[in-house]
Amino acid sequence: MIKESFICFDTETTDLVGNLLLPLDKQPHIIEFAAVVMRQIDSGSEWYEEKHMDVLIKPPVDMTDQIQKITNIDRTQLLLAEPFNYYQQQISDFFRGVKYRIGHNIRFDEAMLDFEYARLGYGPVWRYERQKSRCTVEMNEHVFGRRANLAEVYEKYIGEPLTGAHRALTDVRATVKVALEMIKQGIL
Repeated sequence: MIKESFICFDTETTDLVGNLLLPLDKQPHIIEFAAVVMRQIDSGSEWYEEKHMDVLIKPPVDMTDQIQKITNIDRTQLLLAEPFNYYQQQISDFFRGVKYRIGHNIRFDEAMLDFEYARLGYGPVWRYERQKSRCTVEMNEHVFGRRANLAEVYEKYIGEPLTGAHRALTDVRATVKVALEMIKQGIL
């Protein structure tokens, strides 16, 4: 019987999130979504990856040059991708049956999913589930004295540099490693 589970997820987007009071059409769109579901058979067992997902998503607007440079996602790749509504059900299904959501700066990624679901006519996805979110940025602010980036948090817990950051699946897998180490240390 499964006792514990979590999902780590990350998004790459056309731009940074604006003030949450801005209209929906002024907010960015997701261009890449990745997630990994981790499970234990019982409370004393090791964690294992149950499934993962990594998709490029065609946005209805162009991404900024800065985002293309940071993510190394080419505009041509996005032209060949499917729009968010194509993946909406698959993404929703990925979150079912997990106890916690873990992310690095998870509020950003939750906001991005809220925007995309709102564009499809759904209400806020996380309204009643905030207690299930765990953020590796927030949980390490006291350690760094500021909001540390994923590479810094990864190096602190894993002891080696993070390479390939700012691609969703790379960031998710790094966050999984950090989360597992934080769980091992009794922090998470």
